Amino acid sequence: NDPPTDKRSSMPSCSSTKTMHMLNNKLTKRGQRVTAITPRHYLDFIQHYVTLYNEKRSDLEEQQLHLNVGLGKISDTVKQVEELRKSLAKKQIELDEKNELANQKLKQMMEDQ
Repeated sequence: NDPPTDKRSSMPSCSSTKTMHMLNNKLTKRGQRVTAITPRHYLDFIQHYVTLYNEKRSDLEEQQLHLNVGLGKISDTVKQVEELRKSLAKKQIELDEKNELANQKLKQMMEDQ
């Protein structure tokens, strides 16, 4: 395996190794049992880290997809509202014309009586 080229990619393992060593030193001073860090432990840690990373990434992708679907629906709704407003404006004009005609007929009927 090639060594990581990005320093940040190895940072979590270094900091956790240092933390484990500090914890072991504290336990040794108290006279308690010390946990040995073997290459197998390190590989298990890396595998666990990769698994967690993939799970979190999958969760974020799912959330992003959910948000994008929601934004698409909002965009469609905005378009529908605009179309309905235009239609309403046309209908309002027609209604005003019909009201005017009805009022003229009503006046004519009142005058004829």
